[in-house]
Amino acid sequence: MIKKWICCCLMTALLLLGCASADRKAQETKNQPTPVTPNGFFTNTPSDRDMYQAALAQIRAQEKQPNYSALRAELADLIQKHPNSRLSESAQAIIQLLDTVSALQADARDQKKKAQLQQTKLVKENEGLRDQIRMMEDSCSADLIRLQQENETLKENLQQLKKLEVQLEKREKMLR
Repeated sequence: MIKKWICCCLMTALLLLGCASADRKAQETKNQPTPVTPNGFFTNTPSDRDMYQAALAQIRAQEKQPNYSALRAELADLIQKHPNSRLSESAQAIIQLLDTVSALQADARDQKKKAQLQQTKLVKENEGLRDQIRMMEDSCSADLIRLQQENETLKENLQQLKKLEVQLEKREKMLR
């Protein structure tokens, strides 16, 4: 009885180990696309899942900017070769998103160019305004100097006028 129980436990353990290793191998091969191998006149075309995984690998595989045009081309190829696949809807949605992203990127580039042109225009306008302010300051300082000189002249003339009035009053008093 104990021998049967040990044998049963051992068989169960071996069965579980076999299932676990088969599942791990299935996951490893699931992440890698299967290559197309020619067999004489016939070719083994990749499945829709393999094509979908290969397309998504375009995004995951690169540290730099993902190659969206290659991704779009592979997804379009998937839709063309497997139009009734459940992954074709997902591929179509990703293509629409890629088109939207491309349009938004183009719009952002246009807006950036417009902003740069506007900034250049504003910088030139700002320089022109600074030149005008400098000229006006120079003109104002010249006017201020002229007005100060004129004010001094008027003060001197006013003092002379007062002196003359005093002299005139003295003469009038003498004449009386």
